[in-house]
Amino acid sequence: MLILNEEERSQQARYEAFLALASEMIAPGTISQVAKVMVARFKYVTDVFAWRYLSLEAIGANAQEDGAEAFAIDGLQSEGVATPGGAIELSSFERDVWNEGKAVMLDVEELAALQDTLPALFRNPEITRLYVVPQWGRDRLEALFFTCTHGPVFDKFDIKFIGLTSLFFHRKVAYLRMEKRMTDDLIETLNRLRQTQDDMIEAEKLAALGAMVAGVSHELNTPISNALIVSSTLSEHLNDFARLLATPGLKKSDLVGWQKGALEMGQLIDSSLQRACSLIASFKQVSIDQTSERRRSFDLRGCVEDILAALRAGYKGAPWVLENQIPEGIECDTFPGPFGQVVTNLVQNAVVHGFEGRDRGRVVLTASLSGAHVSVIVTDDGVGMSGSVLAKVFEPFF
Repeated sequence: MLILNEEERSQQARYEAFLALASEMIAPGTISQVAKVMVARFKYVTDVFAWRYLSLEAIGANAQEDGAEAFAIDGLQSEGVATPGGAIELSSFERDVWNEGKAVMLDVEELAALQDTLPALFRNPEITRLYVVPQWGRDRLEALFFTCTHGPVFDKFDIKFIGLTSLFFHRKVAYLRMEKRMTDDLIETLNRLRQTQDDMIEAEKLAALGAMVAGVSHELNTPISNALIVSSTLSEHLNDFARLLATPGLKKSDLVGWQKGALEMGQLIDSSLQRACSLIASFKQVSIDQTSERRRSFDLRGCVEDILAALRAGYKGAPWVLENQIPEGIECDTFPGPFGQVVTNLVQNAVVHGFEGRDRGRVVLTASLSGAHVSVIVTDDGVGMSGSVLAKVFEPFF
């Protein structure tokens, strides 16, 4: 049976408290909820009196520049409060630390000399030590994490746990803020699309709105799915860490290896969400093809022939054969614009995917009349679909 001394028991308790804190941070929630978790749990990880999370809004912003907008969360353990806020004014101390981008450890005498430059939260003569941890992304400083104590000075284990906690807290808050920006951008994009749709209806125009929305969803699906997968993997990583803690003889190499994996997964989540935000921004500039929405009577064969004539011009010189076998005399009273878009998409899909790698191909359009309804069928002699594709062909966005 392994018997731990007092210092080892204290260290083990802090490991368990850190694990509980990290597990709760990974769970879904709001920034306010995450801040409350920090207030409730952080005091069991290490002896912290007050803390501040600080990040700048603008990418690559210089804290020395006037008007640099900053986001901060202040936590005071003794009173059990955490206050998220935006657009705060930086103190001169915070500007200097931000521009240096390095970890800072200040003792009582150094704090006394800087009282006038510190944020109000840390202007307390009882504070004995202030520790600032920078959080860097690939090539820029993303956040600062301020931690102070009015008890014993931070030991090497305190510093280790503060660093890990600040990393987890930063990743979670950054993810939630990114998620909110994405949601706001999506809402803004959706509002613009609705306004565009209304304008088109007023002008008797129809846009391929469904195709564009499907395209946006398809493009966003990959980075968001990646982020979700890595997030799930990170949860399993924490479970592995819990099992590691339960075994005697925990080694530093085990902790370093676990920390490296957690850092890599956090970076993967961040890069995936950055990609999703970039896609949303780019789709704001997308223009939509417009087609007629006027309803009229027309001969189905003649309408299809006009569509195929335009397509043949685009495939001039290609070995594809487009055949119109629709019988004459089928009169339709509907919307030729959207119908033409559907036919065009089906034919183009056959040419792009069905005849890939082939030197010939045939697309045939037929139709049959049944009462007041017409069935239009588009067939091709292309390569067809594989079993895996066929099984998913009717899934949304596939």
